[in-house]
Amino acid sequence: MLHEFPFLLVDRVLRLDKGAAIQALKSVTVPNLSIRVTFRIAPSCREFWY
Repeated sequence: MLHEFPFLLVDRVLRLDKGAAIQALKSVTVPNLSIRVTFRIAPSCREFWY
């Protein structure tokens, strides 16, 4: 999971397909500045926000 700022910190890894994909759980409280920054940079992340 290589990436640059802003870093996405996760609380639990649910599934790991080594070298292919990762599924993880992130628990957040709102407002969370890093989440707002992520949405501005990568709006597609919003589909995971429930």
